[in-house]
Order: sequence, then C-alpha cells, then structure tokens
Amino acid sequence: MILFALSMMSGPVYAQGGVPHYCKTDVGVLGPYPNDGSVGVGDSCYGTKNGQRYDGVAVMSNSGN
Repeated sequence: MILFALSMMSGPVYAQGGVPHYCKTDVGVLGPYPNDGSVGVGDSCYGTKNGQRYDGVAVMSNSGN
C-alpha cells in the first residue's frame, strides 16, 4: 500500500497540480495532503480524522472525484 498522508493538519493548502492531494475513505474525503507525485489517482492512501486512521483511495478533489 502506498501511503501519502501522515496526519490531517491545518496548514498550507496544496495546489492541485497533476497529482491527487485527497484520500476518499469510508468517513468521507480527507485532506488536502502533500504528494510528491508518488501517488496517483486511485492508488491506496490513508487519512486521519480525530486521530483515527482511515484507508481509502487517492482522488483529485475534496468532492471525491
């Protein structure tokens, strides 16, 4: 599994560019997270919400698309 998110933190908003910065999970779309280009759309990822980790797939926007 490729991981691109370590924690959900307030801070800079990451430009969309050509790589996904969000992770679509069972609890919703989490992010934005940094991505150095090693994770593509549909790749495995994880995000955190309230200190809990959730597995999901990488998506381009917070709308889940």
